[in-house]
Amino acid sequence: LWERAIQGDIPHLPTEEAYALACQCVSADRLISQWGGESDSSSLNRDFNKWHKTVREELARRHWYTSSDWFEHLLGMVRSGGIPRGVLPGSICLSGFVEMTRLEESLLDALRGTGVKIDTEQCKVTPGSCFRSGFRDMETEITSAARWAGRRAREGCEQVAIILNDLENHAELVNRVLENTFTAESTLSFQAQTDACFHAPAGAALSTHPLIADALLLIRLSMEGRHKRHEFGDISRLLLSGCWTGAGPERFARARLEVRLRALGYFRCSLPVLADVASRETGIEESRILRDTITAVIESRNGTDPVQAIIQWLQTWGWPGELHSDQQSQDCSRTFISILEKLSAQGLDDRRSAYRNLVRYCNEMEIPASGGVFSPVQVLSPEQAYGRRFEAAWIANLTLENWPPRPVSHPFIPVSVASSIPRATEEGMLEYAMRLSDHLRGCATRVRFSWCQRINDAPMSPSALIEEVDLDMCDESATSELWRVTYPEAADLDGFAGHPWMNEVPAGAPKPARFSGAPVLRRAVSVLNHQSACPLAAFLVHRAAAAMEAPPEPFTDASFRGVLVHSALHLLYRSQLGSRQ
Repeated sequence: LWERAIQGDIPHLPTEEAYALACQCVSADRLISQWGGESDSSSLNRDFNKWHKTVREELARRHWYTSSDWFEHLLGMVRSGGIPRGVLPGSICLSGFVEMTRLEESLLDALRGTGVKIDTEQCKVTPGSCFRSGFRDMETEITSAARWAGRRAREGCEQVAIILNDLENHAELVNRVLENTFTAESTLSFQAQTDACFHAPAGAALSTHPLIADALLLIRLSMEGRHKRHEFGDISRLLLSGCWTGAGPERFARARLEVRLRALGYFRCSLPVLADVASRETGIEESRILRDTITAVIESRNGTDPVQAIIQWLQTWGWPGELHSDQQSQDCSRTFISILEKLSAQGLDDRRSAYRNLVRYCNEMEIPASGGVFSPVQVLSPEQAYGRRFEAAWIANLTLENWPPRPVSHPFIPVSVASSIPRATEEGMLEYAMRLSDHLRGCATRVRFSWCQRINDAPMSPSALIEEVDLDMCDESATSELWRVTYPEAADLDGFAGHPWMNEVPAGAPKPARFSGAPVLRRAVSVLNHQSACPLAAFLVHRAAAAMEAPPEPFTDASFRGVLVHSALHLLYRSQLGSRQ
């Protein structure tokens, strides 16, 4: 409704801009109703007032009500005695409220007036061991937190928390790191694990899941028509994706076609060119199937319903394939299908509008959370952890730049209303962060704060709110699980004395010496890092014992740097590979 009101007032405004304005208006309306009360409408933005009036009139015409309308209706019933006393509870215990809006406080005051006892005492905290650590980047920090939490869970802790500041903007990285960390540990420990041992709340957009991202890629390439030339990266991902149905030979044909395009130098090509190159592959039946598949996408009729055309494109390529059997992928595919059903009911008349709305819904909806509330390791934001008690907790991403967070600002909220919102001022946000920090410092018997020392090559400092905490340079990421595979005799480390590997050791064999592999591993990783960045640096540092600065990092992925180095070495020495010299 907000978007229609804005487009009615500004007819030629692009859809994306109208939608962005609508989202801002919705949040402003919510904040004003929660904190501003009956504010003077003349002080508000004139356009916002106009759109607000239009939306309210349309809501009244349809007999629809917002959540704040229902809240005020409930408040009026409590104040007027419209709710029987026997229905109201005898007491209410509040926990986890970092701050309360004026609407919430007014409801609690009304309940107190009816005789309901309101207990606002927070969970009692007992200070324990508390340290802080700094890490070179965000991924190293989260990896260390995941390994530390895994150790605490193996020691028997049933409630371990990883509390990440600004979790919503790092949800994708958190899920990836935790899945890699805990999946490796459960595999190496021979534990048949059906459910995830960690619970990460939904935060990453649905469009970031590989299953959905590849479906959106196919739809975009198909929608842009036969004459559009696509970048090779998109074509390569389309061909090599595991989200399409097909036997092994068919997937091999797609990979063969991708290699053929590389050899021909087709770094930008259209779908007809792709079908033509596929038809040149002789002697492979699957190549003909691939050519027919691409041709079917190209020749799809423009007169069909836009959503039906999208469904036909997905069916032609066999989405979602046969390789995605995990629960999260199944949930994502069901959610994606429900979005298509919702779009089909809207009666859209062109494919671009259908695709634009599809991408919007996929960006708004979140990937279903992993694990559950009873998983031993919980990933939470500071607000979600407030008022809770854990056995061990790691609080991450507390740099001077983002803790306390920046005050909430809004283009449609006037200064008179913003001053009544606690987190809209510097003083209010500081008090808010201090209250959270004081609680988190004692939320568990073992607490560790951390920050990353660099973000995008910019140096970072720890937050002033944790400077009083003792410094302890923890390096959980230096311990590699690879040693448990390569050297089973070292499996007695970290509580693995009863591991199945140890049962295989003969009774008369000497007791294996304890392995302190952290320094050796750090040196081995340093060798690989120097070699992937500059082989000469590796020789100077580890052979000539030269003192040098940290190795350059032109790319974020060390494995990709290694691939580049080996490719360069292959080009350099390929003339000598077959020589007897």
